[in-house]
Amino acid sequence: MAQSKGKYVDGIAAFRRQPVEPESVAQEPVLPGAVAGTGATRNTRPVGKRSNPDWKLFSMFLKKQTHRKAANILRNREEADTDLSDLMEELLAGWVSEQSSKVEV
Repeated sequence: MAQSKGKYVDGIAAFRRQPVEPESVAQEPVLPGAVAGTGATRNTRPVGKRSNPDWKLFSMFLKKQTHRKAANILRNREEADTDLSDLMEELLAGWVSEQSSKVEV
């Protein structure tokens, strides 16, 4: 009997000896809740803010209590698709628009 090199080495060797079956050319199913055209299939994740060139990661200081309360309010809302960065973008964009209109007047 041949001497075993270890259960993991033997398992990998046995796996490599298995014949490869060609996969059928079927369309991959879309995950539940995925939006068409966003790349949300079984093997890929939907495109997020981190990979979107219109978004940039910034750091800022917030009081812990303010952050915690805002996150809880957003989590408990019926429209659960808004996160803290969406809220901050909306508030800051509104403020910038308001300040711009005051300067141009």
